[in-house]
Amino acid sequence: MYANRVFKAVIVPIALFLLTSCAAVNSSVRNSPENANAAKKEQPLPAHVGEAYLHFLNGYLAEGKGDYETAMNEYSAALTYDPDSAPLHVAMAKTLMKLGRLSEARADAEKAVQEDPEYQPAYLFLGALYSASGTNDKAAEEYEKAIAINPKKEDPYVYLSVIYATDGKSDKAIDTLKELVKVKPASAMAYFYMGRIYSDMKEYDKAIAAFKKAAFLKPDMEMALTSIAIVDEIKGDMPAAQKEYEKILKQDPDNQEVRARLAQLYIHNKSYDSAIEQYKNLLKTNPDNSDAITNMAYIYLEQKDYKKAIEQFELLAARRPNDPKPRFYIAQVYEAEEKYKEAALQYEQVLEKNPKDIDSIMHLAYLKEKIGGLKAAMAYLNSAMKENPERYELYLYTGITLDSADKPRQALPYLDKALKLESGNDEVYFNLGVTYDKLKNWDKMVSMIKKAVSINPHNAEALNYLAYSYAEKGVNLGDALKLARRAVNLKPDNGFYLDSLGWVYYKKGRMPQAVKWCKEAVDAVPDDAVLREHLGDVYFKAGNKDAAKAQWEKSLELDPKNTALAKKFRDAGFGEPPSAKASPARANHKAGKSSDLKIIHDSGK
Repeated sequence: MYANRVFKAVIVPIALFLLTSCAAVNSSVRNSPENANAAKKEQPLPAHVGEAYLHFLNGYLAEGKGDYETAMNEYSAALTYDPDSAPLHVAMAKTLMKLGRLSEARADAEKAVQEDPEYQPAYLFLGALYSASGTNDKAAEEYEKAIAINPKKEDPYVYLSVIYATDGKSDKAIDTLKELVKVKPASAMAYFYMGRIYSDMKEYDKAIAAFKKAAFLKPDMEMALTSIAIVDEIKGDMPAAQKEYEKILKQDPDNQEVRARLAQLYIHNKSYDSAIEQYKNLLKTNPDNSDAITNMAYIYLEQKDYKKAIEQFELLAARRPNDPKPRFYIAQVYEAEEKYKEAALQYEQVLEKNPKDIDSIMHLAYLKEKIGGLKAAMAYLNSAMKENPERYELYLYTGITLDSADKPRQALPYLDKALKLESGNDEVYFNLGVTYDKLKNWDKMVSMIKKAVSINPHNAEALNYLAYSYAEKGVNLGDALKLARRAVNLKPDNGFYLDSLGWVYYKKGRMPQAVKWCKEAVDAVPDDAVLREHLGDVYFKAGNKDAAKAQWEKSLELDPKNTALAKKFRDAGFGEPPSAKASPARANHKAGKSSDLKIIHDSGK
């Protein structure tokens, strides 16, 4: 076992070895009485141990450089001189694992245990090896053996707790860490991992308490402080998270991860100037930080500062000339500005690099319709479908385009083709339902919309469409109420969905609820003629004629061509309706969105 004692001492950072073995040791220390006495007792190393150590040193250096083949050969040579060394067997096992030779690695680690049953690193390595192969029960056994050898060492407790947590045994994981605290009360790592496990258990208050204890025991433990902020974010306590991140940055202004998270919080709070300040700081450290550039651009886009947004995306494009995404972003900015020709040029550049980019193809089709009309859009889409016959999105988009142009009969074959290519897609069924509605095929419309909802119960647009259709027809009002409520629960800020819910109540004769929801709808979308008319109808039926008159007047100002409402206005005894002030496009109320196509923001881009 003499060599074991030698190698237990040498498996330390190589810098420490060089420092302690340097020939230029301070002479006063070297010649001290204590060292003189030690020298008398010191025995010279056997020659074979010296050879073993030389090969170990070469292996250690090669491993540090990532040259694992050389490291393996050197450790193997060392073992020929000292085959009984447990530390050498563990060093060899670690290298073999890095080379993917797991069975050999396990054999060497087991050999280390045979040579020295008290050598704790061998058990830790075996635990890691079993854990990596998914054999967690065996890993746990090895970590328990390691704890038995040295109960005051933190690592085996932490590793064992992770194994238990991975297997869903969270209580055992916590108990393991509590055992560590008993033998080592000042273990910051014990409390840190408790916090992580409590967080996974969604016991957020306990998690924060554990992280705070870890930070108290080790004030420079930034990962504990960061974890407190992250849990605050998960809890939805954004002010607390922001405070924690700001505190960390005061201690460590160079913490880029925390700065980036703080910037995201500022965006969440709409503190855009503060977010930009953080991103500028990040760019000082790393001018190539693409995320910072992109997020700054989107902030400027949100602020409608299109010039600065384009500057940022151009900067990104210059840094990533072979990446089409920056051009896509620039195109979206131009599209938001309604600079359709400039936007089209950018999408064309994207497609030069990636001809199959489906989002750019559909955006370009939309722009061609804006620039050259439906004929130009159809010519482009037909060419795109010929080049990409397997992409259902193109057939779906073509059908929507024709349907929006009041050509539902022409739209139907394209939508049917989309359904053949993608039979389980709720959006295809939904748009088929809309088209059948325009073709006055009630049964087909209901069938298609119901199918869309069955595929995706969270399709708020389909839920709202069917609810409003039932309400307009005065049928299935019980089902209509359930559908409308589901749509509102999914999107409580959507004015059209709020109106549908109010309209169902109106049809059911429940005026207080109808007033409540239709008023909320108008508050959300004040410039929609249909919503104003509905609120007027509700007020009129509820007996509030003055309020009804005011809403109908506003509706007629928004849509002076509504002759049916003008007649209703006169029949109610309100005289001649007011002259129009404006006539914006009427919304597609059932769909809950404008009939004009909007920019498609692809979060995957």
